[in-house]
Amino acid sequence: MKRIKTLFTPVDDFDSEEWIRKEQITAMLTFAFFFGIGVLPFAYVRWNEGNHLVAISQLLLGIFLLGGSWKLRNDKSFYGIYSLYFFLFFLGYTFIIFFYVPSNHLNILWVVVVPIFIFFFLDRKAGNIVFGFSVLFIGYLLLSHYPYTIAEYVTLIAAFLVTTFVMYVYETVKEAEKERMKNYTRTLQQEIALHTTALKELNESLEERVQQEVSKRLLQEQMLVRQHRMASVGEMTDAIAHQWRQPLMNINAILLNIDRSVDASDNPYLTDKIEELSDITMHMAQTIEDFRDLFKTQKQAKNFSPLRLCEETLTLMSGSLKMIDVHVHGDKNVWMHGYKNELMQVLLIVLSNARDVLMVREERLRRIDITLHTEEEDMFLTVQDTGGGIDSKHLEQIFDPYFTTKEDHGGSGLGLYVARIIMEHTMRGRLTVRNIAGGAAFTMRIPECVVRDGS
Repeated sequence: MKRIKTLFTPVDDFDSEEWIRKEQITAMLTFAFFFGIGVLPFAYVRWNEGNHLVAISQLLLGIFLLGGSWKLRNDKSFYGIYSLYFFLFFLGYTFIIFFYVPSNHLNILWVVVVPIFIFFFLDRKAGNIVFGFSVLFIGYLLLSHYPYTIAEYVTLIAAFLVTTFVMYVYETVKEAEKERMKNYTRTLQQEIALHTTALKELNESLEERVQQEVSKRLLQEQMLVRQHRMASVGEMTDAIAHQWRQPLMNINAILLNIDRSVDASDNPYLTDKIEELSDITMHMAQTIEDFRDLFKTQKQAKNFSPLRLCEETLTLMSGSLKMIDVHVHGDKNVWMHGYKNELMQVLLIVLSNARDVLMVREERLRRIDITLHTEEEDMFLTVQDTGGGIDSKHLEQIFDPYFTTKEDHGGSGLGLYVARIIMEHTMRGRLTVRNIAGGAAFTMRIPECVVRDGS
């Protein structure tokens, strides 16, 4: 059964808009095959009856139907020409039957079914051609006084007209349905295109969000690593302080004993050097304590002098700022409420950045100015340098993570980003940058932190 069905199924592929043509070809293959097989025995009968013209026409029609159906099954483009010639041959065959087998009055049925085949199998142009030949054929029957009774003529014409009307309505409905299907397909394609675009945008958005989340995760990991390093440095500093505290105390005790045993009037040089050594050991002890304080995590905000914080920061960086002229400007009586260690970390990052710029560019005038001023309850701490400023195309990117102009000098691009994060998340402030004459200025704004009676 499957093989028989395959025999009447076209081989070519059809798209969604060709479903009617596929059904037409399938019906044509079925009709042509069985009609072609069925007409061959009649050709044999007519030949034996001596009606050779009818027999030859039936034989040719059978060969045309079978050969054409084989061609049509393998090439759907053959349908248009094949269906037109099929009905023209069919009308010619009907004409021969009418005049050479006049005793068979069932021939009327051949003419009646023509409109059915026309409207089902042919397009409008080919259908008009065949329909016109059918009308001429009926007219010829009337003019030639074909031996039909009046009742048979009335039946022929009425049946032809009714069949034509019914099939015309069918054709109209079919065309309307085809147009509706085209519109539906077009609307569906538009919706698919719209949803495809939306899905594409969603995929792009998801991809962008994934990239953002990955970048965010990487930054968080970098921050965790940095915090871990800071904690490790703090622990190391505690260990160093613990190891150095006792030797420094012993050195001070020895210097004190020497100072007591030496008469200052007898050896003023030795006395001065003892005092100098005592100051150095005190400076070492204080520096270690400053580093310990820097790496301690502050749980609560406290009051402190921002000017004093600047001086402590410069003390920590004194070794790396020897070749740079640093000036601090501000009111010693101004106090603020906040997180001292975090602000010191931001100041260290900004000062380190300014130092690197000045040292890399080898500016003749290497100067850093730290200016402190207040506006109502807001504190402003500005660090400006003479390093030539920042390229205008980099101003918008300077605080972006992993952005650095110091790749050749080991820059990671995280320093200023971390500084901005600390300012915004911990200090609830803002870190900005602008170019000035001969350099750049970084400004730290801490809102509502000024304390009038600080100490």
